[in-house]
Amino acid sequence: MGDSLPLTLTLPEPNYPIGSEPKEKKVSINQHSTSMYISIVERKTVYGILTRSIVTVKKNEAWFHFAGQPMKFSIREFHMVTGLKCNGEVEGPRGEYEWDLLKGRTHKLSDVLNQLKKTRVDAFDERVCLAMLLLVESILLPKNNKGTFPLEYVNKAKDMMYPWGRDAYLVLLRSIQKAVANHLEDTSKFELQGYPLVFHLWILESIPLLRDMFSNWAPTVDVPGPIYLCEKYTELENSSLERVLQIETHKKASFYSDLV
Repeated sequence: MGDSLPLTLTLPEPNYPIGSEPKEKKVSINQHSTSMYISIVERKTVYGILTRSIVTVKKNEAWFHFAGQPMKFSIREFHMVTGLKCNGEVEGPRGEYEWDLLKGRTHKLSDVLNQLKKTRVDAFDERVCLAMLLLVESILLPKNNKGTFPLEYVNKAKDMMYPWGRDAYLVLLRSIQKAVANHLEDTSKFELQGYPLVFHLWILESIPLLRDMFSNWAPTVDVPGPIYLCEKYTELENSSLERVLQIETHKKASFYSDLV
């Protein structure tokens, strides 16, 4: 982990002046990921951080503040939580596949599953591409409750080394930016698309007091290869917005500017 930041930093302009952030209300988060693990994302913790957003001109980052300190959520943090490939050149498909999925503008997860079932058992690369597409679309890339996905994803899936982490990060980031821009004080519901659990784990990892109070986790150990943050959390606990904000005023409140 990195060193805690000093307490003398001057914050950039917040979207809500400090002390006038929207208070606790009945708020729900639409989450379109179908994995059962996504349901444990605790809306009050996420809402509390979203109301502490900072104005930034950087379109591919989101900035927040907590206990007077700035916090950055970028593709770097997304990778450190998930371990997903987020950069690299697109290699292109290893082969041309005659998939029914390529005949329309959109498709559903059931279409991918049916295509996988029809593919020959010995067509290893083709089956891997379809299985990967099924996982990516069901967990990382959901944007709506209709369960439809664009043809663009099918074409990308032909490349076994495609950096899906980059796409997944942008889906989540754009939904975070939209939620903040839509004036959180005036709405009782907002959407987090893609894989919102990543954002929640980043919050907990960045603010140790939140992590220790609202989660169970195992310290990382020295093992060959990288350890990603999603591997250390075993349970996430419910919290109220009031409890989250109490931590913000705690005299021992600190956080990490870097998750390494």
